[in-house]
Parts: sequence; C-alpha cells; structure tokens
Amino acid sequence: MYTTLGLLLLFSESIGTPKVSSYVAAISGILLLIIYLVLRYSVRLIADAPSELLDERLIVIRDRTYLSAYRWLSFVVGIIMGTAIATDFSFAVDSWWAVMFAIAMVIAGLPSMILAWRLPSERPASEDPIESNR
Repeated sequence: MYTTLGLLLLFSESIGTPKVSSYVAAISGILLLIIYLVLRYSVRLIADAPSELLDERLIVIRDRTYLSAYRWLSFVVGIIMGTAIATDFSFAVDSWWAVMFAIAMVIAGLPSMILAWRLPSERPASEDPIESNR
C-alpha cells in the first residue's frame, strides 16, 4: 500500500487533466504521510529511537534493519539508474515536488517497513499461555 501510494504520487501528473492530477497527488500525498506515521507507531518507533532508550537486542535489530533497508534502496536505485543509462531514459516532469516528496517518504519509511515485516507479531494477553494460568 505504501509503495503503491508512492508510485501513484510519482506518476500523478500523467493522470487525466491537471485538476484531476492535482487531486490525485494531494490525496495520495496525505495518505502516504498518514500511513508513514501509523507505520512508525506500529513498530513502537524502534527505528527512530535513540540508543539510550533501547536495550542491546533492540539496538541490534534496529541497526540490522537500517542496513537491510539501505541495501535494498541502493539496489533499486542502481537498477533504475542502470536502466536509465542503458536505454537513454529521460524523466521529464513539470513539477518535481511530488517526485521529491515520494522519494523522501520511501527513504524515511523503508526502515520501519522492514522492521514491521521482521518483528514477530504480538499475541493479545487473552491468548498468552502465561497470563491464562494466573
């Protein structure tokens, strides 16, 4: 969903009339920002927390998450740049604000996305076997 909204924001200028494309860009940008904030909250802000607030296990998880996130980012950017060079691709847009906002949101949200994907899901207290014995 996050990536889809980012792509929708990137290509919003090619959708319909200028008025429709501005609505698509505004709605997808707002939804992208909301999902980013919800995503950060869902992983308990571990990706952005300072080391003083985390224990050793969470610091290792956070650091591995950043390493994986930026390896994936560099891989995708390398593929895009390699394709652009090989095919003489030109990315001509009238307004770069949507492109820059989408790229910034993907870069900022990537560690939280990978962290949400890797963290084990938590069971409610009613399903916890330790709590049910009390």
